[in-house]
Amino acid sequence: MDPKEVAEALGQELGREDLVVASSDLSHYHPDPIARALNQKPWKRP
Repeated sequence: MDPKEVAEALGQELGREDLVVASSDLSHYHPDPIARALNQKPWKRP
């Protein structure tokens, strides 16, 4: 999904007092060492 399209859609629905929170936690059910590795993966560049 295009982030600009999401921003435009949300912008039509949200007011100045609204807050959007997004989570990139991909590891809710993994042991700690695996969770930490998974959480770093999207941020690493090839």
